[in-house]
Amino acid sequence: MNTGLTNQWILSIAVISNTILVGTNGGGVFISNNSGSSWKSVQGLMASQQVYCLLVNDGKVFAGTDVGVFQSSDSGNSWVEVNDGLSQQNVYALTVSGSNIFAGTRKGVYKSPLNLNITTGIVNGDLAPLNIYPNPFKNLIRFDCPDNLNVDLLNSDGISIKQCTIINSEIYLSDLAQGVFYLRVSRQNPNQVIKIIKVE
Repeated sequence: MNTGLTNQWILSIAVISNTILVGTNGGGVFISNNSGSSWKSVQGLMASQQVYCLLVNDGKVFAGTDVGVFQSSDSGNSWVEVNDGLSQQNVYALTVSGSNIFAGTRKGVYKSPLNLNITTGIVNGDLAPLNIYPNPFKNLIRFDCPDNLNVDLLNSDGISIKQCTIINSEIYLSDLAQGVFYLRVSRQNPNQVIKIIKVE
């Protein structure tokens, strides 16, 4: 039953289709495709994490770890970091309500729209995350990136409200009311989504 399960301190367990996933204490995620007869360790971002909880929702798996939240779209074989300011947080519990995912930490509950692919880590391969400033902002946001990237502005529910193009490494958003928004930047799949805060 435990063949290949080199870390047997199990903190969480989930099932998606015919795959069983277990989260371990410091050994990341192991998966089994034969009803638990044998296991393989998932390498990469999840290889040495403490995986406190696993959540399956709409064909995706979410993992709450000692360094934030990760998401898999291929039954746990590969993972991307999907944090919104949670990269240094222990995430002990995850749940979904409506169109939002909630993460329980030692500093309270965090909420994010499910249809956002928020990341503060690796976007795709060697493609580094964008840096933006200032944030919070009043009228202008500057980007540390090439010009002519397409940006989709989303409201706090993850609904697109405006399309923009980065020109001279900046965009003007003076017409927005104060509040929380998201910028979805089209670079490579998956897109990077950045939380921004508009102030008066």
